[in-house]
Amino acid sequence: MISIWIKRYREGGESALENKKKPGNPLSRYANRKDLTAIEKLEYENMKLKIEVLRLKKGYTNEEADQAKGRPSGKSMKSSKR
Repeated sequence: MISIWIKRYREGGESALENKKKPGNPLSRYANRKDLTAIEKLEYENMKLKIEVLRLKKGYTNEEADQAKGRPSGKSMKSSKR
């Protein structure tokens, strides 16, 4: 691992050593906990609404977002039961 870091540093300097991965799901910090404070509940709801707004700006519906994640949507499940 150290040899990889040295190689990256020599090729790209300090900026090549920075983590380029995006942070994980911001909602997971709150979704897995049962006892949230009032402020944490508001922060969780705010994040959910921000994500929904971003999806709508991109033109996704909730069903399309679920399909992209590999989850069955409510409409397709109803039609498959008939």
